[in-house]
Parts: sequence; C-alpha cells; structure tokens
Amino acid sequence: MDQYKYKNIPIIDRKSIVSTLLREYYIDELVSGNETLSKDRYYALSHHLSAKTFNSLNNRDRFNYCMMTQEYYMQNCGSLGRFKSTGIYGAFYRSDLPLEYWSDRQLQFLHKNRKEIIGYVDQMWSDLKFIGDNTKDLLVELIMWEEIPKILQQIELSPQDNSLYSVLVQIMMRAKFTILKLQKYMNNCMALSLILLVRSQVQRKTGQQ
Repeated sequence: MDQYKYKNIPIIDRKSIVSTLLREYYIDELVSGNETLSKDRYYALSHHLSAKTFNSLNNRDRFNYCMMTQEYYMQNCGSLGRFKSTGIYGAFYRSDLPLEYWSDRQLQFLHKNRKEIIGYVDQMWSDLKFIGDNTKDLLVELIMWEEIPKILQQIELSPQDNSLYSVLVQIMMRAKFTILKLQKYMNNCMALSLILLVRSQVQRKTGQQ
C-alpha cells in the first residue's frame, strides 16, 4: 500500500473494508464490460462505494473507508496547495496535488459520530509512525481539541513538520480557545507550553522571511 504512504490507514478491521472495496470495484468493472481489469489494487481501494453499500456499513468500517478513500477530488487546486515545511499558517495548506477531501455524505457521518470517531483515532494513534494528511484533516475538520496533548507529543518527535503547528492553530481558532479555556481543559503547564510553542514557532518563521 505504498500509494497510501501520506495517509494513515487504520489497522483494526481493515480487512473488512478492503474486501468490500475490492468486491464492489471488480463487480462494477465486470458489469460495465471492462474485460481488462487492472491488477493494481490501488484503483480498487480508491473506489467510491455505492450509496447502498456505504449506508450498509457499520461505523467502524465507514470510518476506515473515510480514512482510506476521500471521495471529493479536485485536480486543479491552485492556491489551496499545502506548502509543507515552509511556514505556519492559520489555514491548512497542501502541496500534494490533486486535492482530496471527504464528500458531503462522509462529512455528515464524521460529524454525526464525532465522539465515536475520536475513540477510533485514539485506538489508531498508538500504531502511527507519522501523522498523515488525512489524520490532520480529520483533527481540524472535527475540531479535535481533545487530541492536542497527542499532537504536542508528535511535534516533539517531528519538530520539522510545520503542518502540525498549523493543525494546532486551526483547532484553537475554530474552537475559539482563549488562555482561560485552554487552562480549563488542560493543566496549566501544558496550556502554557502550547501557547509558548506556537508563539515561538510563528516568531521564528516570521524572522526567517
């Protein structure tokens, strides 16, 4: 699954959704009369499930599908590109083209089941060797302030990943966090560390420009 090196694909129950994707993709190909089926599973794993199949999935399989296949696709991203390792932004930028994101039905599922999704992310986190673009998107989209301690730990491991700072800024902006609110949800030491970390990184990047 080298094509997914920029994404985090959940391990728990992954086989189930992969089997569903492969089955529906090859059935669709056969029905359409395509006799030269691609042997590259990448296309099958990027397949968009039918409404019937999508609605029949349990929440775990639907979450795994969302992390594996973002149904919204834009070829010409223009200024929406994320400039990795070049700065810290109040918006989450991309350098990888084309732009992939979740479709309306996927976003509706993710927001409706936010609490459960956070649980899935917590289960997935211990297996992560890096924070993929899809996980960063999810942290911002669902304003997962609960995951700020984990993000700070990841920054210590990968301080060169400026997009992690952008994720923090986005979460705090969208949650309208003030210093008092940060202290309410975190201990004073962690809240202060977060504020000083983001401030120092922004000042450092500003001084380099």
